[in-house]
Amino acid sequence: MPISARILMCPPDHYGIRYEINRWMDLDRPADPEAAAAQWRSLRAAVADLPGVAVVEIAPRPELPDMVFTANGGLHVDHRVVLGSFRHPERQGETPHFAAWFAAQGYRLVTPPDGLFLEGAGDVVRTATGWIAGYPQRSSASAHRWLAEVLGEEVISVELVDPRYYHLDTCLVVLGEQCAACAPEAFDAYGLTVLHDRFEDLIEVDPAEGERFACNLVAWAGHAILPAGCPRLAASLVERGWTTVAVDTSEYIKAGGACRCLCLTLPAQGTVVSGLAPLQG
Repeated sequence: MPISARILMCPPDHYGIRYEINRWMDLDRPADPEAAAAQWRSLRAAVADLPGVAVVEIAPRPELPDMVFTANGGLHVDHRVVLGSFRHPERQGETPHFAAWFAAQGYRLVTPPDGLFLEGAGDVVRTATGWIAGYPQRSSASAHRWLAEVLGEEVISVELVDPRYYHLDTCLVVLGEQCAACAPEAFDAYGLTVLHDRFEDLIEVDPAEGERFACNLVAWAGHAILPAGCPRLAASLVERGWTTVAVDTSEYIKAGGACRCLCLTLPAQGTVVSGLAPLQG
């Protein structure tokens, strides 16, 4: 099968809870390195099994434990990549390493101006008609306005009001031109209105599954890789014609991430949305 997308991952050689920059991180609740490595390998194998997908890797850095969360490294826009610009100093050292990798792969780099925070695909999702971007916990609304000017496309800002859902990819996943799933408690009334207006079929996930990062799934070509413990969302996807698999990401949830945080989808052509399966039933 021809390669329709590459998915960028970073081995967890140096992953661990070394600081606290979100509601999930707790220095008194460290990650188990062996369990984290095993979970990452399981996720990598599941991603490699996606139709038309090739897994590519960026080398980890010992001083950057969160580099494993490659979704924040950049935002894929056709043949360009908007580099991730991190709010917290603990992660700012990742940017030059991601920049070097993207440049070596032939992508044209776009760098946010100083003072604007835009944490890659972690806070911006593409829809069939534009973009939705989250703020203010990590990315800034002013960065969204800059992004709209750069892309010449609509970027709708939605406020993330629950500290558990500090990145947009923890609480929203686009599943096609008309379908998405969200954790409704993450959004204010305006944000929910935006989502209902944009997606004819909006799945509101169970709160318990939302907190297990059900929305932080990897989707491609009619297949979805979900964090373990999200059977209701999995069943909803199966009803819509999806094939699902669950992967334990509990060691990464300790740092505030799961399946999609650990992956950055880079379509060979077209957009991320065009690579999702048509809905059925």
